Amino acid sequence: MNQVTELFLSYLDLKLDKSLHEIVYDAFYKMIITGKIPAGTRINEKQISIHSNISRTPIRQALKQLEAEKLIAYGLGNKNGAIVLGITRKDVYEIFTIRRSFETFAVIEASRRMSKEDFSKLHQLVQKSYDLYELDDFAGIRDNFRDFNAFIFERAKIFRIQNILETLEVYQLYFYEITTKCSERTLEVIKNHEKIYALMLDGDEKGLERIIDDYLKVSSEFIANVIDEKDIKRI
Repeated sequence: MNQVTELFLSYLDLKLDKSLHEIVYDAFYKMIITGKIPAGTRINEKQISIHSNISRTPIRQALKQLEAEKLIAYGLGNKNGAIVLGITRKDVYEIFTIRRSFETFAVIEASRRMSKEDFSKLHQLVQKSYDLYELDDFAGIRDNFRDFNAFIFERAKIFRIQNILETLEVYQLYFYEITTKCSERTLEVIKNHEKIYALMLDGDEKGLERIIDDYLKVSSEFIANVIDEKDIKRI
């Protein structure tokens, strides 16, 4: 059994209330988006089918869906079968453009709706990030970043936007993982969350627009550069 097959089995969750091909798709999708299988990796359908005890039909259906989403391709170079394409710089900029449009609106709306108790809870999340940083608990920081964003979107009560952004959640997990591999960048993000909290508390909507715009531009460039470096190392 090769590494890709072992990883697939670890991501496969047959308890999900979804069709088999959707469950298989979810496993592959998370493996690719989180960078666990890098660009250029071949996916062996037959081996995955044998070791997962899943017929090749739902596996092929899942891979065809990933091909439509430009995450894999068939017949690249001298490699047979499905080859991972991964995430490109263009993908990063596209995702952050979507986030910039929706997150600014959601943060401002949340700041209008939040109670004193809500602001206190948001501040606790910021402080928790600092505490986790002191402990070098970067896995905990990634979870806390998710909690910070989720708290704001829940308080904004704009569920259509929340649903749209939830479709990008797996990408966001990958971006958090990249960010928290750099201690300096992680601290910058924590400080930025603290600034967002303060501006929300003050009701400074123009300030929120500026800081979110600047923050996401810097973040997209940072992550795009990391992805470029990873691609260079594979050549």
